[in-house]
Amino acid sequence: MSLVKQLWLATIILIVTAFAGSLAASLVSAQAYYQEQLALKNIDSANFLAITLSQTEKERALIRSFLDAQFATGHYQRIRLEFGNGQSVDVRSEATDLSAPAWFRSLFPLRVPAGVANVSDSWVNYGTVSVESATDYAANSLWVTAQRLFMWLALVALCAGLVGSWLVRRISQPLKDVVQQAEAIGEKRFIVSEEPRTTEFQRVVRAMNKLSRRVEHMLEREAEALAEMREKALHDPVTGVANREFFASRLDALLGDHDSEARHTLILARVPDLAKLNAKLGHEQVNAELSRFCAQVSDIFSASEHHLTDVFIGRLNGSDFGILLPEFSNTHALSDVLASEIQGPGSQEPGQGLQFSACVFHPGTSRAEVMMRADHLLAQAEQTQEPLVIGED
Repeated sequence: MSLVKQLWLATIILIVTAFAGSLAASLVSAQAYYQEQLALKNIDSANFLAITLSQTEKERALIRSFLDAQFATGHYQRIRLEFGNGQSVDVRSEATDLSAPAWFRSLFPLRVPAGVANVSDSWVNYGTVSVESATDYAANSLWVTAQRLFMWLALVALCAGLVGSWLVRRISQPLKDVVQQAEAIGEKRFIVSEEPRTTEFQRVVRAMNKLSRRVEHMLEREAEALAEMREKALHDPVTGVANREFFASRLDALLGDHDSEARHTLILARVPDLAKLNAKLGHEQVNAELSRFCAQVSDIFSASEHHLTDVFIGRLNGSDFGILLPEFSNTHALSDVLASEIQGPGSQEPGQGLQFSACVFHPGTSRAEVMMRADHLLAQAEQTQEPLVIGED
């Protein structure tokens, strides 16, 4: 069972227990009060009748009429005068209609002792008078009191239930915030909940806030480390351009786009005699020159009149670089750019220290076929000592 349901159950049990206890205590108190008042009335009435009868002429008919008159005015159930010789005068009331149900009268019975007093004739004991007051009116009054108490206590219980409901929602709100915070952490959303005033929940919420911050920082560090690893895995550490695997995956993406009818261009650039260049300039200087060359290629193509902003450059091996020009097939327009603007590593003038080959391909062609054609054109450029060899599609 959840904690919220347990709180609801505890609240209901508390309200019902308080309701039943208050109702029972009030009814028992009212029952005792009625019994006490009726017992005092019986005693007072018995003493009054004994004094009056002691001073009255002892005629049976006169005594009978007096008792009848007294009975009619006092709401009695029974008045009995028992003489010393065993005879008696007994006045009883007939049964009256009771509004109180039988189960209620059996649950809260009114057991009132009769009031008893001695009647004297001069100095001689004349008899004993006993008085029993009618309990019907008290029982009806107790039933009405019970109904009123039930209504008032039900109203109080309803108010207490509403207050309890508000308290349960207020108490359980931090738990809902903790659940939402845990779900947010699972979705990589890191929120900080307001700490409640309840000490126990305050500690839980504070711990969850710390956990959220720690997980956020941990994931940020892991994301940075993953980005760094991805950068190292997909890019050349010297020039920062794509490595051979990343370049091949990008080429495969263009070749596999069968829904497109666009034509693309692949350019291979080679730095001849890279080993001699390393021996001449030094390893660090050559690496700097290679980085400058890649940045220069990207800037020149982006600033050209063709506005080739999607240029993708990759280093295929130590001396070979690949350049992808998506949705561009005018290779003859590249001859001036490649031959006159791009300066090779270690060269003093543009167009020196590099050899290029360019070929146009379309989706559906295999990568091996495209790379073989570009390599063949680049080998042809090396043999003929031409800076650029272009292959027709």
